Amino acid sequence: ALVLITLIPLGLRASMVVMVSIPLSLAMGIFALAQLGYTLNQISIAGFIISLGLLVDDSIVVTENIERHMRGGETPTDAAITGTKEISLAVLGSTGVLLFAFLPLAFLPETSGDFVRVLPVAVLVTVASSLIVSLTIIPFVASRLLKNNHGPEGNKVLQSINGAIHRFYQPILHWGLQNPKLTVWGSLSICVAALGTLPLIGTSLFPASDSPYFMVRVETPEGSGMAATDRAVRDVSQIVSTFPGITGRMDNVGRGNPQIYYNNIPREDDT
Repeated sequence: ALVLITLIPLGLRASMVVMVSIPLSLAMGIFALAQLGYTLNQISIAGFIISLGLLVDDSIVVTENIERHMRGGETPTDAAITGTKEISLAVLGSTGVLLFAFLPLAFLPETSGDFVRVLPVAVLVTVASSLIVSLTIIPFVASRLLKNNHGPEGNKVLQSINGAIHRFYQPILHWGLQNPKLTVWGSLSICVAALGTLPLIGTSLFPASDSPYFMVRVETPEGSGMAATDRAVRDVSQIVSTFPGITGRMDNVGRGNPQIYYNNIPREDDT
């Protein structure tokens, strides 16, 4: 979808350049993850899925800036060098902020950290790889693939987007620059108001899950045998079975209780 969005205003060649960054960044991220001692599992794959929307950001910015220089009359090679140098500091800064946002999750302590650490690590190594790709490989590919076939204003889609920006955004920008104090204080007020909603939202590492089961722990006096404990569990199980909404139950006696519970929603086509 991101490549298609890039295809509309920038054209087919620019989309092909941006598309290169996705498999390269993922491959470099998987290699880095393996070197750090992690494996591919559901959590690490979830990290890669999260990073998918972030992989092409730097490449899109670099590619668009290179094409802008080409529309200004520069050769592809000069445009690749100049455009990348011009935007490199901004790309480094924006990606650095993104990496610092995920960095605290990689240092979570105790069991919670051991459980989720691979997810932020997967995001960190993949996004860092996309930064390297956007500043090294993307300029080279852009200098070979991009052609200036639309003139200095770009294609019709890009012209319409720029026209909409000038019609709607330019007046707002001028008003903000003419009223700097009001703009700054208004922005700060919005940020403070957003922070004020945190007590209403609440915070937690994992949200409470609506599990379709509950557990009843039965403890018998010290020294009771397995037979006495089994009888007590059966009595409690019979009482629980009379509760409305109970469709099934499972009894365990001793230390062989399950440690992981998995909810399976049956489908009608399952046999």
